[in-house]
Amino acid sequence: MNSDKKDNLNIYKWLALISLTLIPFAAGIGILFDLNSDPMQLLIMAAGFLSLSWINWSRYKEKGK
Repeated sequence: MNSDKKDNLNIYKWLALISLTLIPFAAGIGILFDLNSDPMQLLIMAAGFLSLSWINWSRYKEKGK
Protein backbone atom coordinates (compact mmCIF):
# COMPACT_ATOMS: atom_id res chain seq x y z
CA MET A 1 0.00 0.00 0.00
CA ASN A 2 2.93 2.34 0.59
CA SER A 3 4.06 1.94 -3.04
CA ASP A 4 0.59 3.04 -4.21
CA LYS A 5 1.00 6.26 -2.24
CA LYS A 6 4.36 6.95 -3.88
CA ASP A 7 2.91 6.28 -7.34
CA ASN A 8 0.13 8.79 -6.70
CA LEU A 9 2.66 11.36 -5.52
CA ASN A 10 4.71 10.94 -8.68
CA ILE A 11 1.62 11.30 -10.85
CA TYR A 12 0.67 14.60 -9.23
CA LYS A 13 4.22 15.89 -9.44
CA TRP A 14 4.57 14.99 -13.12
CA LEU A 15 1.18 16.46 -14.01
CA ALA A 16 2.21 19.72 -12.36
CA LEU A 17 5.53 19.82 -14.19
CA ILE A 18 3.98 18.91 -17.55
CA SER A 19 1.33 21.60 -17.24
CA LEU A 20 4.03 24.17 -16.43
CA THR A 21 6.06 23.18 -19.50
CA LEU A 22 2.97 23.34 -21.71
CA ILE A 23 2.62 27.09 -21.15
CA PRO A 24 5.52 28.20 -23.40
CA PHE A 25 4.79 25.48 -25.97
CA ALA A 26 1.12 26.40 -26.26
CA ALA A 27 1.95 30.11 -26.37
CA GLY A 28 4.59 29.53 -29.03
CA ILE A 29 2.25 27.47 -31.19
CA GLY A 30 -0.49 30.06 -30.76
CA ILE A 31 1.80 32.91 -31.76
CA LEU A 32 3.43 30.97 -34.61
CA PHE A 33 0.15 29.98 -36.25
CA ASP A 34 -1.64 33.19 -35.21
CA LEU A 35 -4.24 31.31 -33.18
CA ASN A 36 -4.24 33.76 -30.29
CA SER A 37 -5.37 37.00 -31.84
CA ASP A 38 -5.97 38.61 -28.45
CA PRO A 39 -3.35 38.93 -25.68
CA MET A 40 -6.11 38.39 -23.12
CA GLN A 41 -6.74 34.95 -24.63
CA LEU A 42 -3.06 34.08 -24.13
CA LEU A 43 -3.25 35.31 -20.53
CA ILE A 44 -6.34 33.21 -19.82
CA MET A 45 -4.65 30.12 -21.30
CA ALA A 46 -1.53 30.67 -19.19
CA ALA A 47 -3.63 31.23 -16.07
CA GLY A 48 -5.49 27.99 -16.75
CA PHE A 49 -2.27 26.00 -17.04
CA LEU A 50 -0.88 27.68 -13.91
CA SER A 51 -3.99 26.85 -11.90
CA LEU A 52 -3.89 23.24 -13.10
CA SER A 53 -0.24 23.02 -12.09
CA TRP A 54 -0.96 24.65 -8.71
CA ILE A 55 -3.76 22.16 -7.98
CA ASN A 56 -1.61 19.15 -8.82
CA TRP A 57 1.39 20.46 -6.86
CA SER A 58 -0.84 21.12 -3.84
CA ARG A 59 -2.12 17.55 -4.00
CA TYR A 60 1.47 16.32 -4.25
CA LYS A 61 2.49 18.29 -1.14
CA GLU A 62 -0.69 17.39 0.77
CA LYS A 63 -0.37 13.66 0.20
CA GLY A 64 3.35 13.73 0.90
CA LYS A 65 2.80 14.62 4.55
